[in-house]
Amino acid sequence: MKKKISRYLRLVSQRYGTDELYFFLFGITVCILLLNLALDSFFIPVIAIALFTYTVYRALSLDFKRRKKENEGYLRIVGKIKAPVLRQINTYKLKDTYTISKCKKCSAVIYAPKENKVTRVTCSRCGTENTVRAKKK
Repeated sequence: MKKKISRYLRLVSQRYGTDELYFFLFGITVCILLLNLALDSFFIPVIAIALFTYTVYRALSLDFKRRKKENEGYLRIVGKIKAPVLRQINTYKLKDTYTISKCKKCSAVIYAPKENKVTRVTCSRCGTENTVRAKKK
């Protein structure tokens, strides 16, 4: 029995396993199956089964380089979508306590505290000193 367990653990440890793309594909599979409950189609479960098969294939794959490259591509795409959204959320959170303006020289975003009516802020990108007036609420 110990030999079988040891062989199984060695076999599993040599596989690629799960990553961010795996969880995304698995989530899409579950969403497709839930959609099928509402639509009751023959074709939708076929897509879900194919997607699930690919997801499991990726997890059990021995080709680490290819799976890692696929995951990095997925993360690159998600990063391009996530970055502007996170930037907007951060700007919205800071707008109550900071006046947000742009550098006159390089157009970088500058944050100045709202407590003062006029604040001098040095741009972190180009080093230009900018005068920022606090905006009224």
